[in-house]
Amino acid sequence: MDITSIIVACISMCGTLVGTYAGIRKANSLTNYRIQQLENKVNKHMLDDAVKKEPYNNNEVKFKADAVISMVLDIIHQNIREDADYRKISEGVINENVQI
Repeated sequence: MDITSIIVACISMCGTLVGTYAGIRKANSLTNYRIQQLENKVNKHMLDDAVKKEPYNNNEVKFKADAVISMVLDIIHQNIREDADYRKISEGVINENVQI
């Protein structure tokens, strides 16, 4: 193998790397552009929907807030009941050898 074939191989490798890098950057910039356009569309539709909606009256807001709070509390209570430490405390035992 002579030095010219090594030089040609190195130049080919550099060309391949530059071409691959340029292709990836171009594809990435196109993807970012398309994502930005989709975000703009979504924001526009959300704004249009928000403008078209009638404002809630206070009773609706209170009812919905109460419903959300109730669901969150149910989830918290369920997680507490499933906790092993809670079960031990509710049975009257903190550690295996100590009674409350």
